Amino acid sequence: MQDQTSSVVSQSAPSSAPAAQAAASERSSGPLASPAPASALPVQTSFAPASSSTSKSGRPLRVIEVVHAFEPRIGGIETHVRELGLAFARQNVEVVVHTAHAPGDKEVDALLAGRGVRVKRHFAIQFPFFSSLVWMPGLPLFVALERGDMVCAHGFGALAPVCAAIGAKLSGRPFYWTIHGLPRFRGSFGRIALSLYSALLAPIGLWASRKLIAVSEPVAAGLRERGVRKDIAVIPNGISKQFLEFRKEEAPLRPTSLFTVLFVGRLDRSKGVRSLARAFAAFHARHADSVLRFVGPDEGERAWLESYAKENRLPVQFEQVPTLQMPGVYSSAAVTVLPSEYEGFGLCMLESWACGTPALSTAVGAAPGFVQTAFGPRAGEFLFRDEKELDARLEAVHAASAPERRLWAERARRALSAYGWDEVAKKTLETIRP
Repeated sequence: MQDQTSSVVSQSAPSSAPAAQAAASERSSGPLASPAPASALPVQTSFAPASSSTSKSGRPLRVIEVVHAFEPRIGGIETHVRELGLAFARQNVEVVVHTAHAPGDKEVDALLAGRGVRVKRHFAIQFPFFSSLVWMPGLPLFVALERGDMVCAHGFGALAPVCAAIGAKLSGRPFYWTIHGLPRFRGSFGRIALSLYSALLAPIGLWASRKLIAVSEPVAAGLRERGVRKDIAVIPNGISKQFLEFRKEEAPLRPTSLFTVLFVGRLDRSKGVRSLARAFAAFHARHADSVLRFVGPDEGERAWLESYAKENRLPVQFEQVPTLQMPGVYSSAAVTVLPSEYEGFGLCMLESWACGTPALSTAVGAAPGFVQTAFGPRAGEFLFRDEKELDARLEAVHAASAPERRLWAERARRALSAYGWDEVAKKTLETIRP
């Protein structure tokens, strides 16, 4: 087992000059607690033709991104902000990211600065039990004093977007909030915390925001069900070039005869890792050459998983892997599993398919739409509802012939052609431009 920090994709970006500020407008929003009819809650899914990446003064736009966690930490939101920032920079947009300090961040920040994305780190207090509850004292003031044309924050359930909204209002800049998913909690403590956030803190961000951005249609639908009356632009995540340009047959894979079942993401109860472990136990009883590999940070579930694996004599691995090595991780697996109870998007599923490795998922985030596009009437073969169905899907992948797996990969790669980050950046700029 190994613990490593993440690195940054090497991509070039042109340098640009400072941008002028733009005025913000206010719009009201409904409460999160009371549902409203869908007809009253418009969702924007089409975009106008792209215009130049300049402010009204003629200078390059300067976007202020605010997020509670960032590289070298590995996660979906962290990847989104990094790749979107790099894509902005390639379109001559200045980007500055305000986030919390993290171990090993100096090297990452230097690499990003050389590619057009400047990162400003702040002292932060991490609250227990919830990874997104990170408080950066003074963040509203830092955002208000930052040069920029608009403020964009990320993550529902985090404190950073609320602070960013206040900073945007203080400086008179437009504020945009990207919602990557709507959390769900099993325990009463988590549900109470989420209710308090929805009732007391989220309305601040909704009040300040000019428009919301959802990473998938299910996220937009969830917002509408909660009574949100803001305009919502649905802009799916992108896939990094290192995955889209990867070819499994060219990868220097470590030799292995094991059938590796891969999980990528936070070891969190809502990610369905316990269900995955139980389904794998049934599968491993028939296939002794199989191994279960978890890649991602622990958020409270590793102890249970280790205990369960020891009790059932299961071969289980735990690792954290640098971003640049992830294509090799996916390609060395036989199958990737996304067993989450909820996901805003489910990026690891698309990354796995891009690397030529089949992916199985619950019907969350972008998974149903993607497999329908890629596999049509056979889409259901790559989705599962419970542990029994997951066991059956693993068995089907294990039994698939090499030609069949290659056909799966070819169909998936054709469907992935619409998920480039440059296109995501273009649509985002069309949405947030003053």
